[in-house]
Amino acid sequence: MKLTILTASLAIAAIAGVAEAQDASRSDMRCVVAFSRLLQTPAYKDAAGAGMFYYIGRLDGREPGLDLAAAMRREIANMATADYTTEAQRCGAELKARNEAVKAAGEAVKAGR
Repeated sequence: MKLTILTASLAIAAIAGVAEAQDASRSDMRCVVAFSRLLQTPAYKDAAGAGMFYYIGRLDGREPGLDLAAAMRREIANMATADYTTEAQRCGAELKARNEAVKAAGEAVKAGR
């Protein structure tokens, strides 16, 4: 009985982990798609390019060998026009927070902490 409960618990945890990774990948892909659209706006081109590479790197780390073009097409098909703005804002805020953390780490290293 205990073995059955343990096995079931491990299976549920594994399924939850896969679902979480899929959610994270979809979230990151939505960032790639939103930033790809911003590449067409000169004022946002540099930041959007950096954002795309950041999120593509996260995807590569999680899913090596991902067919990026196919994944982008799938996500584009699932995004409404309003989603691009919402996702660009969400992803931009995440990217800004990560940038601030990197800056703080650099300052701490420089200060010898």
